[in-house]
Amino acid sequence: MRRSHLTPALVVLALLSGCSRCGSPRVRPPPERFIPSTNAGALVLPVVAEASRQAAAIHAALAARPGGEELGMMRTGLGLQLGFDLLDPASLEGAGLDVKRGLAVAELATRPEEPGTPLLILPIGDAGKLEALVTRLAKDRLGAGDRGEQAATGTSITVWRRAAGDPPLLSVAKAEGLLLVAIGAAGPDVLRVVLALDSAVSLAESPSWKRGRAALGDGFPILFFMPRDSPALLGLPPNDGMSGGLSASATGLRLAVAALLGPQESRVRPLAGTGDGVSQPSSLNPDTVVALRLSADPAAAVRLAAELRGLPFIEPIGAIAAQLVPPVELGATPVLTSDLGGLVGGRALDQPVKLARFEALAGLKDSAAFTVACDQLMALIGAPAGKGSWKLGGGDAELAWSVQGKTVALTAGTAGGLPPLLARLKAGGRGFEPPPGTASSLAGGLGGLVLHGDNLVKSLQALPPTAFGAGPDGVVARSMAEKLAGSLGTGSAVALRADLPDGALKVTLELRLGAVAVPAK
Repeated sequence: MRRSHLTPALVVLALLSGCSRCGSPRVRPPPERFIPSTNAGALVLPVVAEASRQAAAIHAALAARPGGEELGMMRTGLGLQLGFDLLDPASLEGAGLDVKRGLAVAELATRPEEPGTPLLILPIGDAGKLEALVTRLAKDRLGAGDRGEQAATGTSITVWRRAAGDPPLLSVAKAEGLLLVAIGAAGPDVLRVVLALDSAVSLAESPSWKRGRAALGDGFPILFFMPRDSPALLGLPPNDGMSGGLSASATGLRLAVAALLGPQESRVRPLAGTGDGVSQPSSLNPDTVVALRLSADPAAAVRLAAELRGLPFIEPIGAIAAQLVPPVELGATPVLTSDLGGLVGGRALDQPVKLARFEALAGLKDSAAFTVACDQLMALIGAPAGKGSWKLGGGDAELAWSVQGKTVALTAGTAGGLPPLLARLKAGGRGFEPPPGTASSLAGGLGGLVLHGDNLVKSLQALPPTAFGAGPDGVVARSMAEKLAGSLGTGSAVALRADLPDGALKVTLELRLGAVAVPAK
């Protein structure tokens, strides 16, 4: 009997198709595949489930604090309106989303200088459920009773209107496992543009987008990006765009922004210097509320500041900066004579030394050369030479600094601030210590800043009644101080850090929630 070649072929075909299903799943494109790289801006969630979980964690932490009851009510109300809970991955999955993939939000304009059209790109998990959700929201929330179809390249666009002939309210199309939703009259035109978009010119393939994500680092479930031509960046120094990332937990928030320097990198790169920074305690006042540690090259910072502000370069100041050895420590501590009422009324802003005492410490390369430069600066402003110890002003506002071996110590504020700093420096005891979990912000990079929540609460509680002043401004100042001291809790902090990764200037802000005693119900 003649053997048929059809049966073996069918067996091989079945095996191949089976292997394609049981092997690696098909790689789906990220949502930014359908966003032009020249778009004005985009918000991207690389993994929906992770963004939802982190948002739920910070929401629960804030809602559990005194006065946070409204946050819980807002979540409930929004869930009732949408029909699902944005902060619950399982609920999002039940609405038809593939929570293991990403989504994006962008605003696209089909014509120059026209308002953009919001575009939402959703990962499809269950197409039937997701389309049913869009249909319900179009009818119930937008009042769109008319549904029509329009042709597009390789697919069709569903257009929702209030009535036939009215402008589109919502336009929907599917592509590569994603649901594209455009809102507004230009929706169909926007969808045609993005459906026909060459992936090579999409945000997903943009070199600036990739550099921005690399500069931010991992761990951000929410990303945003603005290209260099974005209207929001107009007026800033030339750059190659800006990226950002946001993460959250039950203990706080972390926000990072990376400005892609482009042609500006050669101007900024000298800031990196050789200062490594350190995270150990300094000799600043132990009660310091705001501490800053500059690890960048001080001389390069002075030159760049003069360039950016268009100011003349003052030689003695440049010489002083050239003798400083980073890290440079700076601290601010509120004083008991603070005028918080004047601060509320805007009257104390021009005299910050009446609100706080400022301290600074830095190592010196050559104490003698530093002394010469300081004397030259004093001569320039018509003040006498100090020969190792200098003072300007007096009474309400005094600036004083002194060389102590290979260190310079400086204070600004009411008279008498320098001797305590010098005594602390000589004793070599422990001074300011960063709050737990924030020391890394003061180690390395260009520098960092920490606001010590416990020290702030302590200083507010120590203020005498006279510090709030009289009149309406005094009442407001006292109320604000009491609410702030009561809401910060124990262990709260704000930390800021600046770095220079390749091609970018990166700033990271961390907000750490303090533990607040919640009254028993």
